[in-house]
Amino acid sequence: MHPLDFKSMNTTGDLKTKDPGMYAFIDKLVKKQRAYLAGDKSAMADNWAQVYLNLSGGRRGGANAKAAAYLDTSLMYDSKYLPTYLAYARYKMGEKDFTEARQWLFKAEAINPKYAPIYVAYADMVAALYDPKQIDQKMAVEQQAAYLNQAYKLEDDYRELAAINSQLRDMYRRNGQIADAIAAAEEYAKNGATVSTYLRDQHDDAIAYVASLKSELGYIEPIAILQRLVEQKPQNFNYRTLYADALAANKQYNKAIETLQQAQRILKASGNDNAGFDLQIAESYNALGLRDSVTKYLPPANSLAGRGGRNNDILRYARLLAAMGETDKAIHMTFLLSKDAENAAMANYLYTIGKINESHNDAAVDKNYEAAIDFNPYLFKVYPRLITYYNKIGQQDKAAALRTSLKQLKIQPGPGIGVM
Repeated sequence: MHPLDFKSMNTTGDLKTKDPGMYAFIDKLVKKQRAYLAGDKSAMADNWAQVYLNLSGGRRGGANAKAAAYLDTSLMYDSKYLPTYLAYARYKMGEKDFTEARQWLFKAEAINPKYAPIYVAYADMVAALYDPKQIDQKMAVEQQAAYLNQAYKLEDDYRELAAINSQLRDMYRRNGQIADAIAAAEEYAKNGATVSTYLRDQHDDAIAYVASLKSELGYIEPIAILQRLVEQKPQNFNYRTLYADALAANKQYNKAIETLQQAQRILKASGNDNAGFDLQIAESYNALGLRDSVTKYLPPANSLAGRGGRNNDILRYARLLAAMGETDKAIHMTFLLSKDAENAAMANYLYTIGKINESHNDAAVDKNYEAAIDFNPYLFKVYPRLITYYNKIGQQDKAAALRTSLKQLKIQPGPGIGVM
């Protein structure tokens, strides 16, 4: 029946007769409302608790006391409303009161130990507490993964499952455990639900995530996967970015330039071009040795600040400046980096410092690359440089040790890397 005019008017009897399953579903949805109207004021308690939880979430900065008051009011309506317990735990984390935060999680777990978001909150607290001076990084990752996997097993909401998997794989990636990040995303790509547009998008994102990481490791097959996603969703510019990076990682620079220029035309037609795309284009032109084209596409440095000063863009910019012989400017760019001590970010930073040093034959370049793969052993593009250097200076034992360490990783370099 058409939903927008008088023809859609059906009686309850029509619904019971023609679609009893739908009637039963709708009847179940309004069970609490009927009880409330019948005089049971406690029937809607969790709804009121959610109202005040929402209000607390809208409070920021100096309004912390007000946020806490809203949370207290939420619990007055429903003393066992678990989302409020978790909100209180996160509020205490923000206050750096981790002892109290842990107590709120303990209380929530005592009410319902099978409530999956509790374990996501535990994982967040492990991340917030991580201090490399006090806890081993590998142990911190294992703790977070254990909590997130526990949450994933308990969760039955498809949207939340997508969010948990995304958090798990990103946690692995940020900590330089690329093989585990790929495995987590592959699991979701294989088993994740696709019963709505949103969930199909999450499924495609997991596929793109795997393809992107594998292409960085030197595998060419994922390029076709990313190409298909770009063709299906030409205005998903994140896919376009991943596709171009995958092409460049496998030395298909002209195709990378072509797909990014196409994206820029789409964006410029709406008066909204992307400085990040210009950076990628300039990087591919640099790999082709076309310095004039690099200069043409290298955006003004201040355009990065307008994009939030993302570290990856800043480091890409610094590497391009170094390649153009502007070492001092390249070093100055690194001063714009936000503080980020996670392993993958540190590896990218050290790799960039190595490229800057390499531009003027600094002796420390190999120390930079060695330190980079200590943080992220899957940064395969530095291995050929190191192995060549070790062989050149007669340290074949170090070259052999590097090859051995590669063989012990969960994923081996693809043919595009060219490790000897």
